[in-house]
Amino acid sequence: MDPCEIVGMTPRGVEKIFFFTQDVDFLWSEDQARPVRVWIHAVAKAERYVVVHLNVIFCSDIFLLGVNKLYLKHDTLTDVIAFDHKSSASRVLEGDLYISVERVQENAQVFGRFFREELHHVMLHGLLHFMGYDDKRPGDRRMMRAKEQTYGQLLASMMPNYDVDQTN
Repeated sequence: MDPCEIVGMTPRGVEKIFFFTQDVDFLWSEDQARPVRVWIHAVAKAERYVVVHLNVIFCSDIFLLGVNKLYLKHDTLTDVIAFDHKSSASRVLEGDLYISVERVQENAQVFGRFFREELHHVMLHGLLHFMGYDDKRPGDRRMMRAKEQTYGQLLASMMPNYDVDQTN
């Protein structure tokens, strides 16, 4: 079944989410992108948000470290940085998600996950930050983890053989 049919949206609606690579060899095919786009829209809809424009940039540790130092004044490696570009407190998603492919690979090993599973987890984590969720305090962290669990299961239900085909 087409993922668009599962969440009741037309294929044209998924065109607001774009994927790029920067300073890293990483293959992300349209076959991989399509269900993830639909999933992101489904998460947004469940949280009463609308995706206006979202860039997901897969990059290297060094590139993301530079972004972290320049814009956030943090001299540490990280897996994801979310830049929210919306101009008001509206319920729209408009911004950039920078994801370090190298951090995702390392985290997948540390947490005993498949690479693709960890990649989707990191995407979702950044999206939840766009939606106002935080993970600084224990209560907020529990809420964010519950959302990650719920929406991770949603993605698995939308993608046939998600638990079996973990090649990327």
